[in-house]
Amino acid sequence: MFDIADTAVAGALAAGAAYADARVTARTTRSIDVQNGGVENIDIGEDIGVGVRALIGSSWGFFATDQLSADAARRAGERAAEIARASARVAGAPIALTDVPIDQATWVTVNDYEAQLLQERTGMSPHEISQQVEALFITRGGKGSQIYTAKHEYNVPAAKIEHIADPTGCGDAYRAGLLYGLMHAMDWETTGRISALMGAIKIERHGTQNHSFDVDEFRNRYRESFGDELV
Repeated sequence: MFDIADTAVAGALAAGAAYADARVTARTTRSIDVQNGGVENIDIGEDIGVGVRALIGSSWGFFATDQLSADAARRAGERAAEIARASARVAGAPIALTDVPIDQATWVTVNDYEAQLLQERTGMSPHEISQQVEALFITRGGKGSQIYTAKHEYNVPAAKIEHIADPTGCGDAYRAGLLYGLMHAMDWETTGRISALMGAIKIERHGTQNHSFDVDEFRNRYRESFGDELV
């Protein structure tokens, strides 16, 4: 998936974009129709695609495709750049993206694709980055996440899920868990596990804000996923 996103970005940059990024998203949906106590229909759907964002002058261009070949990804990047260029014909101040030194941050949180870009841009490994901040968080989807601090690396497993409905918003849910752990001065491992469970609860629901739970439910799922009590 990283190669597809990288190809899409390369296509946008080659087409004249000053900046570009891309995201590959996969989603599985399941639905069951029941009438009068009987199952009438079971439907399972899957969709996957890559979306590209490109910046030219004062404007952004967006384009997405469900084709994941290298040629399709490159064309998606080129198309995003074309849309940005067309929008930039309307006068506006150019958008300048500036590099902010990592040491100005307290914490850094990225997904695995963003982590790769961050390492390429800075020339630093996760361990080196963690020397400049209090903690670096890298999410890796179903493989869990990693927390790097100046002295330790914590490998946090993914929480158990019942089914996958919609991954959109899982990163935000994970970060909500991070904020909760930080606000309550929890240890890094517990903070990471809370974050992982937040992402798992979100992925089971469609939409970005349609999931809910109470404290007891959360504690029970925490115990089921990690074998420990959440205190």
